[in-house]
Amino acid sequence: MKTLLRFFSIGFLGITMTSNAQFVASCPGVNAGPDASQTCADSCTTLNAQFLKTAQSSQYQVNAIPYNPFPYTIGTAISVGVDDIFSNVITLPFPFCFYGTNYTELTVGSNGIISFNTNNADPILNPGNQLFPTNGWCEWEFTDPLPSPNLYPPSICGPYHDIDPSVCGNVRQGIYGIAPCRTFVVSFDNICQFDCTTTQSRHQIVLYESTGIIEVYVEKKPTCVLWNNGNAVIGIQDGNGINATVAPGRNTGPWTVSTPEAWRFSPDGAPTYSFNWFDMAGNNLGNTASLDVCPDTTSSYRAEIMYTSCSGATLIYNDTVEVSVAENFDFSVNLTDTASCGQSNGSATAVAPVGAAPPLTYSWDNGQSGLILAGVPAGNYCLTISDASNCEVTRCVTIPEIGPVIDSINIINANCDGENGAAGIFVSGGSSPYTYSWNDPNNQTEATALGLDSGTYIVTVTDASNCALTDSVFVDQPFGNPSINIEGPRVLCFPEAAILEGSSDDSTLTYVWSTGQSGAMISVVPDRDTTLYITGSNGPCSSEESIFIEVSFPIQNIEILYEPDTTVLYGDSLTVTISGDNITSYLWDVLGDSTASVVLFPGDSTLYEVALGGVLPCGDSVIFIPVNVIPEVDPLIPDAFTPNGDGLNDVFEVINASFFVTIEMRIYNRWGELVFEEIGDAASLEGWDGTYNGKQAPAGSYMTVVLAKQLGRPDQRQASGSVSLIR
Repeated sequence: MKTLLRFFSIGFLGITMTSNAQFVASCPGVNAGPDASQTCADSCTTLNAQFLKTAQSSQYQVNAIPYNPFPYTIGTAISVGVDDIFSNVITLPFPFCFYGTNYTELTVGSNGIISFNTNNADPILNPGNQLFPTNGWCEWEFTDPLPSPNLYPPSICGPYHDIDPSVCGNVRQGIYGIAPCRTFVVSFDNICQFDCTTTQSRHQIVLYESTGIIEVYVEKKPTCVLWNNGNAVIGIQDGNGINATVAPGRNTGPWTVSTPEAWRFSPDGAPTYSFNWFDMAGNNLGNTASLDVCPDTTSSYRAEIMYTSCSGATLIYNDTVEVSVAENFDFSVNLTDTASCGQSNGSATAVAPVGAAPPLTYSWDNGQSGLILAGVPAGNYCLTISDASNCEVTRCVTIPEIGPVIDSINIINANCDGENGAAGIFVSGGSSPYTYSWNDPNNQTEATALGLDSGTYIVTVTDASNCALTDSVFVDQPFGNPSINIEGPRVLCFPEAAILEGSSDDSTLTYVWSTGQSGAMISVVPDRDTTLYITGSNGPCSSEESIFIEVSFPIQNIEILYEPDTTVLYGDSLTVTISGDNITSYLWDVLGDSTASVVLFPGDSTLYEVALGGVLPCGDSVIFIPVNVIPEVDPLIPDAFTPNGDGLNDVFEVINASFFVTIEMRIYNRWGELVFEEIGDAASLEGWDGTYNGKQAPAGSYMTVVLAKQLGRPDQRQASGSVSLIR
């Protein structure tokens, strides 16, 4: 166990440096390759782009790379003269993705390790074996290979072994390059091995912005087997100490580096880049690094790569390569003689090319050779000339045929959708006489075709030498019969007005209606089913359109007949009959009946709702039919009253007197003596005011008998009982 205790106050200063070779090797970017040239003997050129392939940091691959470190002696000192500690927390100049997590801080262990778990820098959370800790403890003794939760995950070991900067050497951190490819570099410069202080180690850890690449450079790493068995390790591991990527032959053990070596740890998850080739017009040509292009002229091509950095930023890089195409020689072919109709007497001559490498070969597509084409019929002919450089150029010529010529064409257009157009041609040249053939429905054979509808017609003229000439003629129809539409209601409810409007694609039309009205829009109130006509005219042509309007009438003249009356006794029935004009259906809401006449058995006074169906579009109507029912009731009398003149309950009377026509009311005292009698119409009775023979009757109980008769009922209803007069 180590017993050396040292105490230092350590500060940090970020230093930005210019980039070196590693900026290109591990930074995003694209190189489209050198410009290329293409001769006429080459039909295509292969372009090869170089670019860094980036990936998500869910896993890594490790590869040996050339030893080319950043400067060891430049940067801010860390853990000056202190052994076995972690540095204060260092804020990274850029976010760094490591095993799928984005980190902005880390701590550097003096034994050649970086940990992204910044708790390791805290002497309280990570006191280790220090008696008076000022920083977190960096363990010197270990035997675990990577991965291991004991090796400060998530961590970079570059290499991790027991070294002692308190004896000799320095730990430095520096920042190099410019965004978006800066590097954070930690250098362990000539630091003594613990307990073997005559030997020194020199190594370096490099973190790259945007790409998440990690590089470890080892110039020398002796082995001190006297201490911790000389164990050392180069590798990286995730935050749980479960997954790791280790440089081959460099997991925990007593190994030595005497020849400088370097390792690159590259994210190896899903790709985080997309690559494409484009031409200068922006057309996508492919997404592979190699691309075959076959330009006819000098052309440029753009290689573009788009990266998505671990912070989510999008980085786009472009590079352009030019493929120059050597110009071929050129020549021309000129018409010498035209060909007579049906004869092979045409000719053409090529002008000898300039700039072609002799010897030259001449090849006409009809099999002739040389600069002159002779004795050929009318047609198209092409000459191909090849030179000693295999450059090949083709030029063509047309040899026309001498025959009849159409000098002019006269056309009379058709009108009003009629077959009244005409077309005539005037011919010269060739050998007369001429014959004519039109492809109209009548297959006319004169120079002028008559009775033509609008359309395109083909005419063939043949001369005496049997030379034929074909041309086309278009007969227009500037004034066709206009197409007219009428917008307006097809059904009406009288006396509703119909707003009718004529329309057409032809804005020049004038309109006249069968009603005598003019203009596109009219208003009419038809009182019967009616057909109306509109005529639209554009001058020479006119068309007619019609509209049929169906007229309906609303429900009216409604009458309701009651048999025997609107009022019936409870338990009796009545017949109600509905009549009126333009009623098409009936629906009694409560009964569900659909007839005009129904028999009702009302239990009490009711207002019946009946929906009357009418003719569309006039629609329906709803009426309400009242029926009054006289119920069978008994007279109701109170059992007490207080005739004290206060206006409340001063009179003894029949409570429901309104249900009766006549009432007989008699009141007796306890000795059977009649003290009050009232007989008459129920509506005119005043009731007993509590007096007898002009004086107030004494308080007490009285017997009352009431006989009441309802309208339409022969019998009288009776009520009797005791009533208390209260003073």
